[in-house]
Amino acid sequence: MIIRRAEPGDAEGLTRLGEAVGSEPEGWLVTTNGWREVSDERRYLRAIRRYPNAAVFVAEAEAAEDLDRAAAELRRLERREQELEDWRARLDDRDGRLSAAQEELAEWRKRIREEELRLQAG
Repeated sequence: MIIRRAEPGDAEGLTRLGEAVGSEPEGWLVTTNGWREVSDERRYLRAIRRYPNAAVFVAEAEAAEDLDRAAAELRRLERREQELEDWRARLDDRDGRLSAAQEELAEWRKRIREEELRLQAG
């Protein structure tokens, strides 16, 4: 693990972290309006450089980029899975309507045959 001083390029990650921690039910972060926007976080990180006794540090796992990519891929796959479930539900609905139409058609054919037989006998 690497611990270093935060840079403006870390603003997006810090914002995501602040939003995630701030939304936990335990109330770890006390804010009145939610976490800062990425642009505000970036400005804050630039401004804090001017103060020798103030700093924001980040702890960075060596495989953080791999973890971010894996998390993004997982979210993409979850969205795709939901899309496929939606398609399946639509197909099941269509199949149900198709089955009902086929049953109705079979009933019509049966009535037509009965009418033909009645007319031939008549």
